[in-house]
Amino acid sequence: MIRVIFAAAAIALLGGNPALAQCADITDSEKRLECYDAMANQASGVCEIEDFNYSTRGSYLKVTGAMTCADGKMNYRLYDGDDNFLTAGFTYFEGYALTILERIEAPDRLNIKYSIEQR
Repeated sequence: MIRVIFAAAAIALLGGNPALAQCADITDSEKRLECYDAMANQASGVCEIEDFNYSTRGSYLKVTGAMTCADGKMNYRLYDGDDNFLTAGFTYFEGYALTILERIEAPDRLNIKYSIEQR
């Protein structure tokens, strides 16, 4: 009974989308975030990071890249090459160009997990 009420509340909070509610049952937080990312990307159509590079600018990590869609909002989580969490945030992009600026040390390798909301 409580599970049914929780599922109904989750569906209501997620805009009535039962597909997103399936992610609410995942107990591992990283897997739940990946589920939400996949659902958000599926709902917004095909928009991905085509390519990216990163460098250090002073005490900041600067990520620049190309997108497969013209503009939107990207929610992201950055990880090093060993899949250790570094930081999370969001950025708006336009003109097929992506820029992320975070006050963290640049890792040897960078992985980005993201979801995109197209405008």
